[in-house]
Amino acid sequence: MLHTGGGAVHVIVCARTTDCVRLIAEIGYFAPALRVAGLPDWETLPYDHLSPHQDLVSERLAAMNALLGGKLDVLVVAATTAAHRLVPPSFLAARTFDFRKGQSLDERGLRAQLTLAGYENV
Repeated sequence: MLHTGGGAVHVIVCARTTDCVRLIAEIGYFAPALRVAGLPDWETLPYDHLSPHQDLVSERLAAMNALLGGKLDVLVVAATTAAHRLVPPSFLAARTFDFRKGQSLDERGLRAQLTLAGYENV
């Protein structure tokens, strides 16, 4: 069990990625009220010159963002994926953005966050 700002999250480590996919579907069937996410594997070798697929990167960011935001009850991860280090929560929080339709933005705060994330004001 992992404690985040939003409460306790149960982390389930499976032997294989296929087990994770099956378990996420089964949890969704038997306990649809639970907020479940999977942390997919990069599907690249450590010294590969290929980048992970963009969909995998997006899925991982969405799962970690939900985890940090307390919007997750269960995180399912494969053992090989769990062995890799993750970025610190402060790094992720400073470089992710959540915009909603009709939301008012603080321009100065947004500029500061974008600059911290590596963007340049031009």
